Amino acid sequence: MYAQGTPTKVVLPTHSVHSAQPSGKVDENRQVLRQEMWRKFITVPSSDFLERFLPRPVGLTPGNYAGAFNKMPREGDREESLYEPFCKCLVALCPGYKCVSTANAPDRDEKFKQKVDAALFLEEEAPTDGRQHWAQQRISFEFKRYSGRDDPFDEEKEGYEHDTSYGDRTRGQAIAYAAEIFARQFRTFCFTVLILGNCARIVRWDRSGAAFTEKFNYKRNPEILGEFLWRFSHHQAKEQGYDESATLVTEGSEDHVLMKQYAETKLEFGDYIREYFKTSFDAGWPLWRLKVDDESSPEGDHGNDPGKSHVGTSARTASGVSTVPRSTYYLVGKPHFLANGMVGRGTRGYVALDCQTRKFVFLKDAWRVDHVDIEKEGDVLRKLNDASVKNVPTLVCHGDVLDQQTLTQAVWEEVNGPTPAARRPLKKHTHYRLVVKEVGYPLAEFKEGFELVKVVYDCLIAHQQAYEKLHLLHRDISVGNILMMEQEGEEVRVGYLCDWELSKLVSGGNVLQAARQPDRTGTWQFMSALSLRNPYKPSTLQDDLESFFHLLLYMAIRFLPHTISDVGSFIYHYFDASKSHQGQFYVCGDKKWSTMKNGDLSDDGEPIEFGISSTYPLNSLLGTLLGYFKGYYAVVAQDLPYLLQRPKVGPASSNIITANLKRRPTYLPPTFQNEVASMNATKVTQAIEVQMKENREMAQQLNSHKRICGHFEEIIRSDSWLELDKTTDNLPKKYNLVKETEGVRDSTNRTSLGNVDVHGLSTKMMSLSLNCTPKMLPVASDAQERVCPPLLPQKPRSVAHSNPTESFHTDPHLSVLSLDMFGPTESDPVAQPPTPPQDHVSHSTNAKNAQSSPFWKRTWSCTVQ
Repeated sequence: MYAQGTPTKVVLPTHSVHSAQPSGKVDENRQVLRQEMWRKFITVPSSDFLERFLPRPVGLTPGNYAGAFNKMPREGDREESLYEPFCKCLVALCPGYKCVSTANAPDRDEKFKQKVDAALFLEEEAPTDGRQHWAQQRISFEFKRYSGRDDPFDEEKEGYEHDTSYGDRTRGQAIAYAAEIFARQFRTFCFTVLILGNCARIVRWDRSGAAFTEKFNYKRNPEILGEFLWRFSHHQAKEQGYDESATLVTEGSEDHVLMKQYAETKLEFGDYIREYFKTSFDAGWPLWRLKVDDESSPEGDHGNDPGKSHVGTSARTASGVSTVPRSTYYLVGKPHFLANGMVGRGTRGYVALDCQTRKFVFLKDAWRVDHVDIEKEGDVLRKLNDASVKNVPTLVCHGDVLDQQTLTQAVWEEVNGPTPAARRPLKKHTHYRLVVKEVGYPLAEFKEGFELVKVVYDCLIAHQQAYEKLHLLHRDISVGNILMMEQEGEEVRVGYLCDWELSKLVSGGNVLQAARQPDRTGTWQFMSALSLRNPYKPSTLQDDLESFFHLLLYMAIRFLPHTISDVGSFIYHYFDASKSHQGQFYVCGDKKWSTMKNGDLSDDGEPIEFGISSTYPLNSLLGTLLGYFKGYYAVVAQDLPYLLQRPKVGPASSNIITANLKRRPTYLPPTFQNEVASMNATKVTQAIEVQMKENREMAQQLNSHKRICGHFEEIIRSDSWLELDKTTDNLPKKYNLVKETEGVRDSTNRTSLGNVDVHGLSTKMMSLSLNCTPKMLPVASDAQERVCPPLLPQKPRSVAHSNPTESFHTDPHLSVLSLDMFGPTESDPVAQPPTPPQDHVSHSTNAKNAQSSPFWKRTWSCTVQ
């Protein structure tokens, strides 16, 4: 997560900061955003809304709002006729601010060329060129002609969403505009005002969700909208939703001069980092000075900003002694990674300039899920660094940002009553920043096949040391979480394994407590087939090792010579495909599953070869690893069969075929028939025993890293590598997962699942039904949201990049989607999975204990004996 190419959650289309997109991409993006926000809305009466989110400024008395909006055109008039009259109405309501029509031109350097109708600006910042100027907008206003059909919300509908095409369109616009404000500014929340004919709604957005008022006639009842605008204009920036830890860098200031100086001064080593930083100076994107409160720093150290007073929240050391975090300061511009979407972590990655050391670092800004079971990434990195784990980022500092937390989830709970944490649709997020020393290249920029394999091997070493020294599983091995670092004096770059925020401590080696509900962690394309097959299966070492295999295969298909005839089709069926399992959740596609189960990597029945001949070293490596995984899957099928089975839903199928076979006449005498059956059974048993012995020997190689790392070392030493054998991107530029899946997926829409009991949501992955509208791909939002009980937890949605040179911005396969889910509390019986059928339990290595203990309390050992 520490470079230009690294994403988080994603496998939503990354928020590119480059070229314009066709209108189809705009619609597609808004479909994604609408689905991401499903069940993330809550309605609040306008009086409660104002008192909760924008209390009246102390000591001030509002004026009279009678007739404040009388000059507004009537319902049904053209949208364009509403803009200017409304802006004039706000002159008296918002002293010191100016409402400007922005409907005519998009902002510079904005991917989707979006145009909100009007926005409120400080008078001194009000634009005159008609552009959006997202970085300066205080409130956005969207106008629609009618109060009925154009309303995005319906309090009587599940999820509060008005499901007409007009309502969907308005909701998609509103979400997209709020997301753009969060992308360009440092916000804790923001407001949108929707003018719907003669009516209006006010919406407050944060990273948890959105709260909206009832629809009210703002002409007949001007006091609601008038009071809101008056209060807003009389509050300070913090109460308006601004992050006080971020200070705008103005042109000509000392910080601005410093940034320009270091952007233009070439480095003797690692000058690519300076080039990354230089791209931060981009039209339309503001420059910022960010504060990071290092929670592990001693009290009294004022950090890297001489002359600045020490400010920070209290922290505690291991001994319980209260300390005050050290405040450090960094200069950043346009993010080098920006996660798309409104809710969730909203991760942004920056190549930053340290204000004191004058060195470049990588700064990660995110809204972490604030849950007792999730350790802060900086704390994990500190443990890795203290244990001298190789090839992981070096922690500089980290900490929560002031006391900035989301509020929408609290409002949801007040409305819906106490709900177990695992079943709440809106999660509490806390603003968090992390700074690391290294700034790397994305893996997609490897130079040749040898370097690709060597970099992946480096990350295997990091994984091995973290597992053996600290008992940590990474749980999100993916292309986006591997970076390449230059080493002075070395030609080949070193691989670094990043993004440890989803790592988890394993107890007793490779023995994990069974998940009490679906627990998927990682990026869909690179997760193990077994974990995608059964969401109740806990993460194991074998899952992470398999993820290394998938990411190596993926990069080889994309950028090395091979014999695959249709790369787009193969990528879809192997990496992106999924199947709905009886309307409950998604499971692994057939291609990945059959490859791992049968150990057969083929295309149209022919073995896949890389390089220009079968002697290319990568072929041997992939073939050997496949043999291990084939053996492992066979052993799991015999010892722990319920791990391979998708949880059953509904009655068992009939046995008609078997019954028909039994009625067929037999032509052998009974005695001879019994002898033949006995002989055949003996042969089959012997063959099975021989095969299983071989399978166990192969599967044992996955009990540790030793044998796999040994094979990587052997392959790296091979003299059969080709020089500079990397090709241009083999994935078709027009590859689009939405189009690939049209007609493939079940067309069930959300309303058809309305009879399923869904009273709340759980953490880490958003789950929707198969389709919100016809031919719409179900998608996941940020890495941290889902529905529970699981109504189709969403696999990631991916849309491939259109320009290989911009893969680190627009390629969703270089994005991270964290599908981690917490288990519910023991007191939440609704979230507990069903007990597997006893005929499967009886084959378990823990069968004796399994029959006397609940499914979700059973301990599974994935170590092959």
